[in-house]
Amino acid sequence: KLISNAEIGEFLDIPKEIVKTSRIDKPDRAQTNLRLGYKIEKLSKRERVVYGIVHSILLGGFSGTIIQKLRDNEGLIYWANLGRNTFKQDVRYMMFSTGCDKSKKDLVVEKIKRVLEDTITDLKQEDIDRTIPIKIYNQKVPPNAYEDLSELMDSIIYETDYIQTEEYLKLLKSAKAFEVKNFMKKYFVEENSSTVFLD
Repeated sequence: KLISNAEIGEFLDIPKEIVKTSRIDKPDRAQTNLRLGYKIEKLSKRERVVYGIVHSILLGGFSGTIIQKLRDNEGLIYWANLGRNTFKQDVRYMMFSTGCDKSKKDLVVEKIKRVLEDTITDLKQEDIDRTIPIKIYNQKVPPNAYEDLSELMDSIIYETDYIQTEEYLKLLKSAKAFEVKNFMKKYFVEENSSTVFLD
């Protein structure tokens, strides 16, 4: 049975006092798709820019810390992604998605959380400064119709203010390490997390 985003959302919205972790089992599979979600608020313009930097630091290409540590160094995951999901009105998540062996899934969750903690502790301004040029390149400067349309769709889906590419770049260039750390401390909180294994 294919699991839709709406169904995942139902699991992620289960009250924490009732259940912490949900599992959707298919016993014949050796691999699992893991979803680790953190409930978030409606992001401000500034937070959306910081979120983009967080995404790049953790999962940017082959240099992201989660990719390097969990896949390249330890061989625990096959792939990974981080996205924002809105499953129902006013229920929003930042969600890590990854694939791993069933036998390692609890370890993978633990390791992802440890990477988040280490990033908050160790992040320096030079890490931000290395990330920003990559983000600028990915914005396809100068601005074009595709990027503006993509941003407009993002603003509609996530009910946020529309940021034109030029404004986004301006905000991006002024990003500071303390902002990224504060963003991660605010949202990557254990009591706001839920885990689903699509086994």
